[in-house]
Amino acid sequence: MTMHTQTHHAITAPTRRHDNRGFTIVELLVVLSIIVLLLSILLPSMRQARETARRAVCAANLHQTGMAHIAWATDHSTRLVEGQPAFAPGNASGQGQYAVWWRGWNSPRKNEYGGPYTKHGALAATGYHASPQAFYCPSWRNPWTQFETSGASFIPGYSGGGFWRDPSKADPAQTWMQTSYHYNSQFGSPDYDVEADWRGARLNVDPGTAALMADAFSDPKGASWIADGGRGVDQHHVTGYNVLYLDTHVAFVDDPTHYVRDLNGGNTYHAGAANYRTYQSRAWRFFEGRD
Repeated sequence: MTMHTQTHHAITAPTRRHDNRGFTIVELLVVLSIIVLLLSILLPSMRQARETARRAVCAANLHQTGMAHIAWATDHSTRLVEGQPAFAPGNASGQGQYAVWWRGWNSPRKNEYGGPYTKHGALAATGYHASPQAFYCPSWRNPWTQFETSGASFIPGYSGGGFWRDPSKADPAQTWMQTSYHYNSQFGSPDYDVEADWRGARLNVDPGTAALMADAFSDPKGASWIADGGRGVDQHHVTGYNVLYLDTHVAFVDDPTHYVRDLNGGNTYHAGAANYRTYQSRAWRFFEGRD
């Protein structure tokens, strides 16, 4: 009898090959190029979205301030607060139309306006406006003209100009406060160009379509004696200006050709500058669609 033997072969699991190969340089470059492409598409949209949000806050600031103006006028025989150059032009006319307080100024209306204030500053000083922070556009980027509660409150080398603060807490070197909104005190003349007739707005006289406040515009290059090159207050929103009208509505006025900025060849034309009356009159008319 023949004996058969069986041979048993152990069955082993197939070995798995481990591929430790990383990305090639070409693959990494492809991934990076895709990321760069996506960022180039998304970043402008994100910047635009942020600016749109800032512009909306700015418009809300102006509307809130407009309502405070109306409340003031209701209690003051329809007259809105005054501001230079119509108000005391020989005393503070050289400070532009967006400064609202001067240290030591013996204002003829200091009792009525809560101290040496003018324009929308008087609204906050007398309780008609609860938040002076609303006097600052969030798109205004100059670090020396922001609403602040701590730190230095004035612009070094700039004649003591600076931002809003309780005068009792302001740096002693600060002599005046500026905001980021222009105030129109050139009412009384149909085209804003007859200086002898200038006054503040009146609810029972001036049309609701009259421009009352706007993003500050009369000092596009700022002042050369400031170390950082000046305020450069023109066009916070790049393409135009938020404008408050006497009926308290706010509209964005496009200025893609920089008409307002270049009225004086790109140079300043705040009160006291050469021919400022002509240039500012044109700016207000432009905001009303009349120039």
